[in-house]
Amino acid sequence: MLQISANHSRHALKIDKSCRYLFPFAFFVWNVFYWWYYLVYTKTPVDKTK
Repeated sequence: MLQISANHSRHALKIDKSCRYLFPFAFFVWNVFYWWYYLVYTKTPVDKTK
């Protein structure tokens, strides 16, 4: 029983270590694509006749 608990603890530690880098990286990538889309594709032409 103690062995199972130790295995779960090691598995959780591996997940924590990988997420320590994965989540900030995913957030950075998401922001790059979000702002790229926002700045490039959402520009509407300005009506200069008014």
